[in-house]
Amino acid sequence: AGLARAPFHQVHLHSTGSVAPNKNFISYLSRSWGNAYYTHIVGEGQAIQVANVNGGAYDVGGDWNWEGYASIEFNENVHSQAEFNRDYKIYIALARQLAKEAGITDFTLDTPGSVGIKTHNYASATGHGSDHVDPLPFLAKWGVSYDKLKHDIKYGVGNVVTPSKPANNSGSKTLGVGAH
Repeated sequence: AGLARAPFHQVHLHSTGSVAPNKNFISYLSRSWGNAYYTHIVGEGQAIQVANVNGGAYDVGGDWNWEGYASIEFNENVHSQAEFNRDYKIYIALARQLAKEAGITDFTLDTPGSVGIKTHNYASATGHGSDHVDPLPFLAKWGVSYDKLKHDIKYGVGNVVTPSKPANNSGSKTLGVGAH
């Protein structure tokens, strides 16, 4: 038997950096695991789990790649404020749900240390092997400041993410907003 790995205690927040339908990002992930890897994508009114959680990911660079319980990409394929607002609620609810699953109890965004919800920007700024600043510029484009993101991660936005049908036969799970 091999050595057991301790549970992962980070949730990483990203945005795609490009515009395409969810299916294109899912297809890319299935072909290029070694170049980019994340566990969920949010967009088009849903969150889709595209890989297993609690196994690290190739998503923020350096040592924190393997500290992630989950990594969420916010699809930048947004055409209106209403679409953004809908998907932003899913993004926040999913981040909070995954953090709870990972055993994270402090929902303060970007805290020092190896436990918590972290933006890719924070991982870069604290020397963890990347120079990316997502998801902050994308969120700011749609009116969400860093302070608002911090507030919403800590307190939520009033919606709960709930499982629904799988996205395809590969075992991906599709998640949507439930009215709770």
